[in-house]
Amino acid sequence: MNRCFALLFGLFVAALSQPTWGQEPLPVIDESAKYDSNPILTRLDNPWGIAVRPSRLPDSSKEIFFAESGAGCVRRFTLDSPGTSREVIKGLEVQEVDEQFPVRTGPRALGFLTPTKLAVVGGNGEQVEVYSIPDGESLAADKYDYLVGPLSQEGQPANLAFQSCTITETAAFFAVGDFDEGGTIFKSALKANRLDELQPLVRAAEAKGWGTVAGLCISDSSRMQFLVAGYVGTLLGKRDSQLVFIAPQTGKLVTQFATELCDIVGLIYSPSGQLYAVDLSWKNTSDGGIYRIDDARSQGRPACQVVKIASVAHPTSAVFVDKETLVVTAIGRKANQKQGSITKLTGNF
Repeated sequence: MNRCFALLFGLFVAALSQPTWGQEPLPVIDESAKYDSNPILTRLDNPWGIAVRPSRLPDSSKEIFFAESGAGCVRRFTLDSPGTSREVIKGLEVQEVDEQFPVRTGPRALGFLTPTKLAVVGGNGEQVEVYSIPDGESLAADKYDYLVGPLSQEGQPANLAFQSCTITETAAFFAVGDFDEGGTIFKSALKANRLDELQPLVRAAEAKGWGTVAGLCISDSSRMQFLVAGYVGTLLGKRDSQLVFIAPQTGKLVTQFATELCDIVGLIYSPSGQLYAVDLSWKNTSDGGIYRIDDARSQGRPACQVVKIASVAHPTSAVFVDKETLVVTAIGRKANQKQGSITKLTGNF
């Protein structure tokens, strides 16, 4: 039983009973020497959010879309010619986050509903914008097909902001956080390739004490699917991020782990089914990077072991292009000074 399947099987058993809490995390292991790291785009304005466009033709080059968040735009490129990236959407809303995190950002996440329908998350304040992607010239921000939201519905705090999203064949999930309010996970049903209204799945009160929800992904287990959420405790350099597994249909907590990671802002599964985390590590830049989450269960109790596979200065999101290639966005060491980059990692994922 490999490390990934063992973890998911343990969660399947836990889902049939009461929620379980993982054991204390083990010290971080560094395996970054096993992976190659190559910057492919530099001098970007706070890139945050990346997605691979589903292939429309067999054997076609995969297009990678990313949000140049600080510039308020979405761009696309291929790994064959990353230097010729082209603007897709322009004029998206940009603002400084807050005093704790004084970074100018616009859209925070991207997700494809179909090969031609792109959801842009956080580029219009409290709403999700869905665009039909053109093959030629770029679109103005107000040329969306439709909006989903707003977040400030009855009973919801007015100052929440989108952090990340993950999309399946039947639904989209949105991490919506704020360091004062904690955060809520919203769900939107996907019907006939169109997103429905936002419905709270996990409210801030149910996740009290975990911090704010930032990273989000969906597992690909054939036995049972889980929504995986990363909760950031503070931005003060503490290793206080929580990894939480949730039943995507009901919002029920399945299990929760302490991780020895500082600020989990992204989560993603590799094609082989292994979970990886993006650690922004705002205060301790040297701790920032991409980490693999291994199963380290002991005496029947779930536990995780984090393994560093790459050091990256303030990484923000990541996407797998294939089973040996991971592409990572990062805002760099000096926020708002075009220190952002996109890096290609290669190795055995």
